[in-house]
Amino acid sequence: MTLEGSGREVNKFEDWLGTTRYVDATVSPRDYWGERAVMENWQRARQYLDEFVKAVQAMDGLAKRYPAYINLVLANLSLMQGNGRAAALYLDLVPTTDPVVAYQVTAFRTVQITLQEDVRDRAVQEKLGVLYKTLLTDRVGQFESQKILFSLSTYLRYTFAQAGLVGLAGLFDHYAVDKFCYSCVTYGTFEYTLIRYLDRYASTADLEALLKVYHRADKNTLEEVLLKPHSHPHYFQDLLATKYLRRGDVINALGTLRKIPDGFWSTFANAQYYLDRDPFTVNEELLAGQTMTTYTKREIVEKLYALDTAAVQDPGQRARYCFMLGNAWFTFTTHAWFMLSYGDGSATPDEGVYAIGYLNSRKYFKKALAVEQDRDKQAKIIYMLAHLSESKKEKVEYARQYEQYETTAFYGRRNCLTLHDLAEKN
Repeated sequence: MTLEGSGREVNKFEDWLGTTRYVDATVSPRDYWGERAVMENWQRARQYLDEFVKAVQAMDGLAKRYPAYINLVLANLSLMQGNGRAAALYLDLVPTTDPVVAYQVTAFRTVQITLQEDVRDRAVQEKLGVLYKTLLTDRVGQFESQKILFSLSTYLRYTFAQAGLVGLAGLFDHYAVDKFCYSCVTYGTFEYTLIRYLDRYASTADLEALLKVYHRADKNTLEEVLLKPHSHPHYFQDLLATKYLRRGDVINALGTLRKIPDGFWSTFANAQYYLDRDPFTVNEELLAGQTMTTYTKREIVEKLYALDTAAVQDPGQRARYCFMLGNAWFTFTTHAWFMLSYGDGSATPDEGVYAIGYLNSRKYFKKALAVEQDRDKQAKIIYMLAHLSESKKEKVEYARQYEQYETTAFYGRRNCLTLHDLAEKN
């Protein structure tokens, strides 16, 4: 927009800003993202913003000639200040006959409501849902609508997370990153894009709450819009079960997985490729070969529960059952990582998701060793305990024990030099 004949207004604008005031101002350099530096830079930016708003408010001539433009600018600046009340007053003064202006007003109004009202209130969510749905419906042909929706969805993700609605925040993340971001790089399968944020930030309670929303008969408009990309709840249920397993909670994981039909697993890429062997018997560290056995997640967790129960009830088979359980939990950190995660490397939130796998694997191998009578099987267990040891000292101790099994068949395949190398690792 060209502001002809506005020289006096521009001079007044410069007087208000003090054109040289911030020229030599120091922006904290080396430690830019340190807590103190961030606060100092934020305070400086906020001071500049407040003075800029005063300057625009003083432009009486421009306000008379371009009222819609100035009120829209002031509404935007008020939102940046966190002043929802002022933003609402300015937005009320903006005519919405122009579709481009109307689209911007709708986006600003969405933010303004979140500043003045509680997004946990379902009536407020209904208002936000109507506005958000309008922005989605009318975005075709609107200037920079994709960038507007990316920014707005990202803001709403943050706002809802801050209000404790992490489940809905995760749904906003899917819109922001996977639908409206030009440059976002995502990892993992298509299925993972639907739950990526929830995998990183949601608790089991957050996911339980989200599933209640999914099954709610009287969804508000916001809930309907955000859940539209999700034709079924099974990705959420699978993630919930996975998070229970990360806590070692087999019972709740099993209860959740029993709600998922078996046919679902044949459609999930990770399930097809990483549950294609028997985790209870296949252990590459023990030179165990592949099997033709495939499981669903539910079947694996059912077997975890059954073996754990049987190990307590049947002392004669305790060593065998605990050995199988140790194998399974270890394999959940290697080939069958889909039980605890959704990908290795960058697709995994952090290595901490495997902590329960290592913990339970050590626990069950120790239980098996305590009652195992067969020396070849003892050798295998001691080898695994050395591999899983948490300290260098413990590795060396198990390595020395392992040397006592030089006459076993397993020792012949995994000799003392193999374990010596393992024990020498830091």
